[in-house]
Amino acid sequence: MHQRFSMGISLGFLLVLTAPANSQNLLTNSAFDNGPQLAGWTSFGSAAPADGTRTWSTNDAAGLATSGSALMTITATAPAGTVVGLSQCIDISGQAALSTYKFFTSADAPAAQNQESRAVVEIAFFSNVGCTTFQNLGEGQGGNVNIIVPQAPPWSTFPGNATAGGVEGTGTAPSGANGLQVRIYLERIGGSSQQQVQFDSVVTHLQGTTPVQLITFVAE
Repeated sequence: MHQRFSMGISLGFLLVLTAPANSQNLLTNSAFDNGPQLAGWTSFGSAAPADGTRTWSTNDAAGLATSGSALMTITATAPAGTVVGLSQCIDISGQAALSTYKFFTSADAPAAQNQESRAVVEIAFFSNVGCTTFQNLGEGQGGNVNIIVPQAPPWSTFPGNATAGGVEGTGTAPSGANGLQVRIYLERIGGSSQQQVQFDSVVTHLQGTTPVQLITFVAE
């Protein structure tokens, strides 16, 4: 069952730009490379096959043939409130108490859609490193998928213009937090048509550091 949380919704989606590199993205397989594909991520939301799917796509936010993205699909028959997504738990037990974390992702729609769902990236804090004992939701950012139009790389980033030093999602760990869960998902808000969105280049980093955007390549 998907727990419901309040969250701030940002409807701005701007172009992804190159970020300076001097810190570590805390996520594993954040760019959904075609070797591990969805490795490192766990299903989040509905587990019913009739509600939707999470699959790896060859489409990539940077247009790289050596990488891909995570494609979320909600079926036409899935009811309002259905969530289909992925999550990843990060051990933050070694970080300073009450640290602040920033996050963002790239997103793209495979096809034009109406206003029936929203794409969301959010973080939540847990008292244990396995992310099973819930403490508090840090923050969520997202927007209706009908404004995420299909586009060539680079894809839009939300929150707005994050990779260029613009707005990023921000959450401060409460006292006793040892696990941080990052979630990317598609949620139906109404209607009865199939809904889809692709996520790529998911970034979570400590405040005060600049996230690294890595490019995978093969030398011959």
